[in-house]
Amino acid sequence: CGMNYDKFSHKKIADFDAVGLYSSSMKRMDGFLMGKPSVIKSTDDWKNADGYFVEIKINDIKKHRKFPMMSFIDRKKGTRNFTDKLDNYIDQTIVVDKIMLKLWEKFHDVKYEFIRGYMFNDGHNNNINTVINDIFNNRLFAKNETILHDGTKKEWTVQECLDEVPKAWVKKNKDTVKSFKNPIQEIWKLTMNSGYGKSLTRPHDTKDIYKNEDQYLEHIGILSTSKLIMAEVMFMAEDNNIKMYITDTDSIHMNLEDVEPLGELFKEEYKRDLIGCNLGQFHTDFEMDNCDNVYS
Repeated sequence: CGMNYDKFSHKKIADFDAVGLYSSSMKRMDGFLMGKPSVIKSTDDWKNADGYFVEIKINDIKKHRKFPMMSFIDRKKGTRNFTDKLDNYIDQTIVVDKIMLKLWEKFHDVKYEFIRGYMFNDGHNNNINTVINDIFNNRLFAKNETILHDGTKKEWTVQECLDEVPKAWVKKNKDTVKSFKNPIQEIWKLTMNSGYGKSLTRPHDTKDIYKNEDQYLEHIGILSTSKLIMAEVMFMAEDNNIKMYITDTDSIHMNLEDVEPLGELFKEEYKRDLIGCNLGQFHTDFEMDNCDNVYS
C-alpha cells in the first residue's frame, strides 16, 4: 500500500492506467543509442552526452516519496527493493542510466558521487517512435472495425477511435451492425507488446560486447522512460495531496473524483493532456456503470 490511510476507501475507485506503458515509452524516448560507448574521463561533459551508464555513490536523498522510484538489488535475497531511505544505499554503489538518474535528481533530489561509467555520443535511432505509433493505430482501427449488415465498413478517424465514438455508435445502432472489432487486433496487440521483449539481448560471453554498433541494451531506455512516465503522474498527485492507494507497473488506484483534478494539474505543469486513450496518456480501466459500492 505505501500509505497510512484507512484500509477501505468509501468512495468510487479508479484504476488509473497508463495506455500501453512500454509502447508509450518507445514513442516518447529519444530512440535507441547508436555507436560505441567510451569510458568517461574526468574532463568529459558526460551529463550532456546522448546517453550514459554510470556507477554512483549516493550521499544524500533530500526528497522522500510514499511510492519511491529508487531501488536497489539485494544480492543475497535476489530481490529488487524500492526505497528512498539513505541507509539502504550507504554501503553500496548503484549503476544507473541517464534517464533514471535525471528522474532521481528531479523527484528525489539525490546527491551523489560519480565513480565511473560509459557514455554514448553518436545520436539516437528514433525509428521506434513512428513504428510503435503506426502499430498502435493499426490495432486501434482493427479494435473499432465496424461491419454493417449490407457488407459495408463504417469508417472512423483515429480521433473518433480514441474518443470511443465507435463503441457508443454500435451500442446505439446495434441492429444495423453485423460485426464489431476485428480479431486481428489481438495480433497487433501482441506485436505491440512484444516490442519490449524483443529489445532484450542475451548474455554475452565476451568482454568486447560493443563490437557491433547495434548491440545496445535497448530495454533499459524503455524501462527507465516508463518509470519517468509513471513518476510524473504519481508525484504530481502526491505533491498535491491526492490520495493513491496502490500502484503496479502501469496503473494507480485512486479516488475516481480525483482523476479530473489530477488531469488539470498535469496539463498546467506539462502542457499536454494526461487523460485519454492515446499513447502517453492515462485512462480509467474500471467499468463504473451501475456500480454503487466499489472499495479498495
